[in-house]
Amino acid sequence: MNDHQAQLLKLFTALLETQRTDQDSLNASGMSIIEDQCHFSIPNLFHFAQSFDDQFKTLSYSQFRSTLFKTPINEHLSTLNAQIVIIQNRHKVDLSTYGLVRINEKQES
Repeated sequence: MNDHQAQLLKLFTALLETQRTDQDSLNASGMSIIEDQCHFSIPNLFHFAQSFDDQFKTLSYSQFRSTLFKTPINEHLSTLNAQIVIIQNRHKVDLSTYGLVRINEKQES
């Protein structure tokens, strides 16, 4: 895993903690909290990432997006009882809305 991938995992971990505390910075990036879920588009996430860590400022948007797709985010988030889901599919990844959601620890079989 490269440094940018590791920072992405830290970003999503921080977002789980930020959801309840720092909505102003999320809103400033075009992200929102709806029913304890963090909703975002990939361009909004890119904007937020650049304010989260200067390391993301070294990436172009296309590099950020490529890194995002190559990083096992849901695998990491599952250890934190969370996952990324598609909230609204607009048939283009840059236009779709995604959500960082908490999953129930006791899932039914």
